[in-house]
Amino acid sequence: MADTPGRREGTYLPWLAPLAAGLLTLAVYCTASRGVFLPTWDDDTNFLNNPSYRGLGWAQLRWMFTTVRMGPYQPLSWLTYALDYSVWGMDPFGYHLTNILIHAANAVLFYIVSLSLLAKGRASPEDRLGALCAALFFSVHPLRVEAVAWVSARGHMLSASFFLLSLLCWLGAAEPENAPLFRRPAAWSFYLMALLSKATALSLPAWTFIPCAGFPPTQGNGSLRAAAAYGGKSCPSFLRLSPSR
Repeated sequence: MADTPGRREGTYLPWLAPLAAGLLTLAVYCTASRGVFLPTWDDDTNFLNNPSYRGLGWAQLRWMFTTVRMGPYQPLSWLTYALDYSVWGMDPFGYHLTNILIHAANAVLFYIVSLSLLAKGRASPEDRLGALCAALFFSVHPLRVEAVAWVSARGHMLSASFFLLSLLCWLGAAEPENAPLFRRPAAWSFYLMALLSKATALSLPAWTFIPCAGFPPTQGNGSLRAAAAYGGKSCPSFLRLSPSR
């Protein structure tokens, strides 16, 4: 039986918005791939004059997980640089390309998280449009340019990737009646990976109160009391590794 227009729309529409978020982000930042290493912006210390990260051998891995070069502890970020070196050598094109791809993936993740916050149950076209606008506001905002175009700033974007994945798992785990058992451990695992990418992810537990911002008032209670009650009940669900019995 031939597909009806409504069925085709239901099949393809959910993918159009996140695909648009990722592709538009790639289009905006594609020229950053022509960039170079910036010697006056730490790239000389981190890459040009640093053979320690070049490779995936035991010596390089041990260095990545023990160094605090230039201050931050970010072994997973160093691991991505080592992968870049294994593929591209010292060609800055590959390093910039990885930054762009990570940021485009973050735009898609931001869309999914936004949609999870906006939609309760079946998402409407308005929910998808709102999530797309939020994702694009995040991804193409001028404040993102430095992190994308500067190779040494990759830790911010990689940490954001795991941050969003952890938050997405927590949003699913906050509904205990239909949440798979793996979501809370997955939320903690992604949180750990975010911290190993850049310590800026430390604030993630506070972000578990985000759903409270749009929590409706309950009968006899103000919205602030309802938000506090919901947050007090849901935040511990992020902290538990296994669901309560």
